[in-house]
Amino acid sequence: GRMKTHAHLGDCWKEFNDQVRCSICMSGAPRLKLLFETNTQLKSRWSASYALHPFAYGDDFRDLAQFIVTLLQPQSLENLQQFLLNADALNRVQHATDGVPAHVVRLLQRVMTLLGSGSELNMPLLDAAWCRSLPNTTFLPNHRRPFHAAFNFERLNGMDEPFYPSPFDGDNHAPYH
Repeated sequence: GRMKTHAHLGDCWKEFNDQVRCSICMSGAPRLKLLFETNTQLKSRWSASYALHPFAYGDDFRDLAQFIVTLLQPQSLENLQQFLLNADALNRVQHATDGVPAHVVRLLQRVMTLLGSGSELNMPLLDAAWCRSLPNTTFLPNHRRPFHAAFNFERLNGMDEPFYPSPFDGDNHAPYH
């Protein structure tokens, strides 16, 4: 079973790394750690790892705000930064992405695309960007849509919601080891 699959996948990664002859960065699910734990040769090829955990709920969103500023810096869109960096917008971005950096990036990419097409910067634009960045969100009721005025500011981790814990990856905000 399982160990053979991990060994085979590890061997594929090693072979791929040999063929491309450049640095490779892997990111993703916590289960990726298991791949390295079961294949010591693969583990020896990657000398460093860094866990990029989701931004936490309930803090002042300072880290999330800094992350957004860093992502938007090359664009130097001051009005977008001002809009997104107020406490209400940060709280909504946190809920819309569950604080997962990859989701924040994807959301901001969709926002930039919509702004580039001449759309006005407002909460409906953020809602449209959010629906395009995460599948199966357009059907959610208004009180479960982070950029809608009726949003109830509860995590979107219920059944049929975007951050429902999967059997593979679990909860984004579970304690990490």
